[in-house]
Amino acid sequence: MAALTSPVRAADAAAHEQWPAATASLEFNEQDGSLNIEWSGPIVPGMAEYLRSAIDRYGALSRRVVLFLDSAGGKVDEGDRVIHLLDEIKQTHRLITVVPDGKLCASMCVPIFLKGDDRLAGRTSLWIFHEVARRGANRKERTEVTLRLLDKYYAPAGVSTHWIKAIVPVIERAELWQSGGDLVVAKAGIITQPLETWAQRVTDSTLARQAERLSLGDHLLLGRGEEKTGGRQKQALLADSYEALIAAIYLDGGIEHARAFIARDFAP
Repeated sequence: MAALTSPVRAADAAAHEQWPAATASLEFNEQDGSLNIEWSGPIVPGMAEYLRSAIDRYGALSRRVVLFLDSAGGKVDEGDRVIHLLDEIKQTHRLITVVPDGKLCASMCVPIFLKGDDRLAGRTSLWIFHEVARRGANRKERTEVTLRLLDKYYAPAGVSTHWIKAIVPVIERAELWQSGGDLVVAKAGIITQPLETWAQRVTDSTLARQAERLSLGDHLLLGRGEEKTGGRQKQALLADSYEALIAAIYLDGGIEHARAFIARDFAP
């Protein structure tokens, strides 16, 4: 597993724009072929270049790219460069975008998040939507630009048109603050799955694979209904059977025996 963390500062930002440095890190997991990239800070020149260098280094070795975001937004031009690069990445990798619990995604961060094939966010993540700010523009001009950007970034990603229509009059007057949970409940279409639901699904899938390898399904005591509907191959039952096996080892031999079994069974 390789890991790298580095600060990224906007090298070509205009002198009057004092963008803080962003922090970027990457980690390549050889076991599952995941390239995990974290971006924390503004969307500034240097982000697309950082992502490009990560793909150049690990792209041929990885199967999926997981992009973790924590950003209040930034420069639209750099955001467009990032989005163009993500479109390229999606041609060869599965792209997963993530905003963890307690993290922020606002302004230009949202269109980048929307590029994910899977878009995951914690229920306590924070989201901010606002009208496009353009110096010297009147209200009508700002609204027109905002609608064009919503049509450019949001609609193609499957964001609910009903939700978009509902927020437009709100963001004309003020910023709209939402939690990840709010967006899920509103069925906005921005988040495809709550982060905790995805994590549970991945955990069940992993445990089910271990159960299949040990042929635990062959030893399950099932009722007629489950037997007729393929219960021995059901992922949830297999995952439960693997958990039950670990519990039995713990009850029979204690925590050390259970820990040793898990370490041995999950060894690469």
